[in-house]
Amino acid sequence: MKMTTNPWAEEVLPRKFIELVGIALNAACTNLNPEGTRRHIRAPLEAGTTRDEVLTILKMASVMSGPANKDTSVGRK
Repeated sequence: MKMTTNPWAEEVLPRKFIELVGIALNAACTNLNPEGTRRHIRAPLEAGTTRDEVLTILKMASVMSGPANKDTSVGRK
């Protein structure tokens, strides 16, 4: 239990950042945990995250973690 609460308890990183990472990890197609994603969307909003920041993280998780995304270069067609 101590290990799972450490990121929130130690305050090394801001809570907002930790919650955004939680969104990305739960929304990534390798994990795809809808309930965890919903929980981690609510938590950063309570911590002061904007809706646009949450949407950006969701976009990043969907693009960066997809197995169909073979070309990781930005801007190439």
